[in-house]
Amino acid sequence: MTGIAPELAPLLAVVAATLDEDGTLIEANAGFLRLIEIQGLSPGSADVAQCFIQPDFATLVGTRAGADGEVHRGLLTMGDRRGKTMPLRGRVWRLAGQLGLLAEYDIEDLERLNDTVLELNNDYARMQFDLIQTNHKMQQLNAELEQRIAQRTQALRDALVGAEAASRAKSAFLRNMSHELRTPLNAILGLGHVLGLKIAEPELRQHLEQITGAGKLLRDMTNQILDMSRLEADTLPIKSKDFALLAVLDATMALWRQRAAAKGLILEREIDPALPPVLRGDPMRLGQILANLVGNAIAFSDRGRIDVRVRLVETKVDNLLLRFEVEDQGIGITAEQQALVFKTFEQADTSTTRKYGGVGVGLAICKHLTRLMGGEVGVDSTPERGSTFWFTARLQRGHDGMSGESAAAAPGLATGSQGSARDAVPAGLPDLPANGDEVAVLARLEPLLACDDTAAGDLFEANRALLLARFGSGAMKLGGQIADFDYPAALATLRELILDATEE
Repeated sequence: MTGIAPELAPLLAVVAATLDEDGTLIEANAGFLRLIEIQGLSPGSADVAQCFIQPDFATLVGTRAGADGEVHRGLLTMGDRRGKTMPLRGRVWRLAGQLGLLAEYDIEDLERLNDTVLELNNDYARMQFDLIQTNHKMQQLNAELEQRIAQRTQALRDALVGAEAASRAKSAFLRNMSHELRTPLNAILGLGHVLGLKIAEPELRQHLEQITGAGKLLRDMTNQILDMSRLEADTLPIKSKDFALLAVLDATMALWRQRAAAKGLILEREIDPALPPVLRGDPMRLGQILANLVGNAIAFSDRGRIDVRVRLVETKVDNLLLRFEVEDQGIGITAEQQALVFKTFEQADTSTTRKYGGVGVGLAICKHLTRLMGGEVGVDSTPERGSTFWFTARLQRGHDGMSGESAAAAPGLATGSQGSARDAVPAGLPDLPANGDEVAVLARLEPLLACDDTAAGDLFEANRALLLARFGSGAMKLGGQIADFDYPAALATLRELILDATEE
């Protein structure tokens, strides 16, 4: 659409109009309306093709446009509905399915006038035409850009769907492989423990310890991968139960105190006195994060002390925000390395792999677990001066009267699958000792199964021979349920075995 210039609209000696190629009038000035003598013209409804006499409207539409879109220049004869004709001089051009007309009439009086008005009008019309061409090109470019954006968006959407499918397949593969690896590993460790009770020769015992040590290291890595795959698949639930925070911290400290002492490290804890003694949340996962961070601090420290601190950050009625910190005086990490340590299968420095071991999922697991508990995780570190790994968690104020099961669950937290944050998986983690009293073994299994702690499998395998000798097929059933990670069913079977044993 050309558009009629506002200054041309009231001029009677100037004819200006815009039409569709079917002859429908779109716009017109006063001069055009006076020429065709149509009263009350409504743009978009009047058919004025019949007003074009020479050349007729069909000829104008059928004429090939020039480079500037012009289809006619010079004389133009038009008539009204009563047969009156009028000679004009001007031009007609076509663009994007529309015709534009600009001319002057009263041709007999043109000799008394110069061509200034018409030339000025032609210049204005040319500018309008150029503007139309520019707008048309912009519309084409916009259409092309929208098409490209739509194509790129679809490509990104397809890539995202593919990546999500690949991630699910990877998680499923890791989860299945972890389950498959745990079965022979538990058999190796269980039989190793049985052999250790029977072999007295020092050299053979040393070889056996090396075998079981390597098996435990592989088991811990497998547990880490299993936890990571369950987290990515959103199949690792966060439970809510009452627990004693002090018991969780003490269990973590007890787990690592011997290893810290072997390296000459001082291991201390500090609890904010404003914290209530009983909290409500998932003590097993809380202990898992702490165990990762403390184990990591010990692995990367050769001197000084390791401080474990917990303080109250925020209180909203019974909802509490806690901040846990594990500070060491170890090797530290650079700012660039700090951006990598919380990513799955990433390590701050790949050269540490051979020295400290690990598969690169320890801190990634901590990050996932803290998010599930409504918190976040981070690190403040200076190379060669130490690191402070911290995390927050949202918990609730617990009830002072905890059930026996909940209270017993807390000390068993640190016996769960331990990963080394920052990827260290220290060798020689304290193992769950076999207990000569079969009922006592079952009692130790109960809180682990109640917390879905994978250490239940390790404890069962270490005492498999003892339990099979006492409980026979019942113990075999229990072992199968634990191997399948069907902890609710295993817990029910275990309680049946305890009940049978107490009735004997």
